[in-house]
Amino acid sequence: HQVKFYGYVVRRQFPHKPVEMGLYLLREGKAIGVKTDNISFDDVEKQIKDAAFVSANGPYKKNTHNCLVCPLKNLCAKEA
Repeated sequence: HQVKFYGYVVRRQFPHKPVEMGLYLLREGKAIGVKTDNISFDDVEKQIKDAAFVSANGPYKKNTHNCLVCPLKNLCAKEA
């Protein structure tokens, strides 16, 4: 999903240029191309907007797996 997000940002900034994406594998020292012809950047935009809305407004799923390291652990209403 992260690569699609970056592709969406590039497409938005440069709408009249083709989007070419790839990954550079540090350990292997090689680059691989990522095909973009099957990516719908309109769908990616909708996913971004939906995630932002839920992040801002909820509903939030309860997840207590990270309570020990959470910076908000003393502020939330978690169950013991």
